[in-house]
Amino acid sequence: MRRQGRWDESLARFNEALELDPRNLETLTHATLTYQGMRQFQKALQFIDRALDIARATMERSRSRPTSTRVSASLIRRTRFWRECT
Repeated sequence: MRRQGRWDESLARFNEALELDPRNLETLTHATLTYQGMRQFQKALQFIDRALDIARATMERSRSRPTSTRVSASLIRRTRFWRECT
């Protein structure tokens, strides 16, 4: 939906998904990208911070998850970039 420009509907679906699984990094990342596309950078940063908190906690519990490490590194880079832009 996001790729079709249906931003509001996309966000509604991501929020529904996050109600069911609030610690889902993939959903948080996609919601962040949607807010970025809508140029709502402060809201995107809130979602990034939330995802980073979850990624850090996940990495502390289990260092054997390379996916969490990649997601976390990607989110950290985005966070630094957006904080510089805002």
